[in-house]
Amino acid sequence: MLSKEPEILDGVLETFEWWYMSGYVVFITSARQESGRKRTVEQLTSIGIPPRYYRELLMDVGAGERWVINDAKPDMPITARAFTVERDGGLGEFLHK
Repeated sequence: MLSKEPEILDGVLETFEWWYMSGYVVFITSARQESGRKRTVEQLTSIGIPPRYYRELLMDVGAGERWVINDAKPDMPITARAFTVERDGGLGEFLHK
């Protein structure tokens, strides 16, 4: 994956731009090894997703399930969301959610 040229999938750029402009905090997770961080950031940037669009790129998290745990606030019962998307399926279904 690190040697292939990246391909922007349906809705990805628009969704990241909307999340950024809306003030969302985005964490990207990847099973790629930490040694591939620089190339991964380069690939994301080359398709229009610069580091300012996400808070953190979490590398080497393994290929298994990932869990997001976050506490609720009294006035905000939902403070975190996680989505599982089809590999190479894009983010078109998440536009402006």
